[in-house]
Amino acid sequence: METVAPVFQCGSVMMPLRDVRTTPNRTYSTVWRGNRCWMTQNLDYGTALTTQSPQTDNCQPEKFCPLSDPACVISGGFYQWDELMQYNTPEGMQG
Repeated sequence: METVAPVFQCGSVMMPLRDVRTTPNRTYSTVWRGNRCWMTQNLDYGTALTTQSPQTDNCQPEKFCPLSDPACVISGGFYQWDELMQYNTPEGMQG
């Protein structure tokens, strides 16, 4: 059986969580809290919308940025649940 190297290692500076959907790949720091691995930075993926425009099921990842941070540089993006779940919520699915 072939051994597959881990994609990232929680809490490791050398192997951060890497978002392969972005070019260049954006990386996120992680940390163990209890028995779970958590991101220490907010997710920042998708096209920024104004708060007046709703996120829609248009096959384009979308995010909201606060007015105080219009490029989502400081706080990352804000997402509606349906957008994060790609408008697909079969029974038992978790975000």
